[in-house]
Amino acid sequence: MFTTAHARDAGMTEMALRWGVRAGKWLRAAHGVYADGAEPLSALDRARARVLSAKNDCAGAACWGFASP
Repeated sequence: MFTTAHARDAGMTEMALRWGVRAGKWLRAAHGVYADGAEPLSALDRARARVLSAKNDCAGAACWGFASP
């Protein structure tokens, strides 16, 4: 799993991310978070994606299922 920010830091463009999703290389797991492959995400994968997409001050709460403020 990786974030849009991680992809940008590695030199990837927004167009490359969109291509990867369309080609089935990545799956958009949450806002700004991508997972490898096109297999369905497990509950743990979805939780990880929510933590990665949360602001840093909310990440711990997201791990425990609390809603973001």
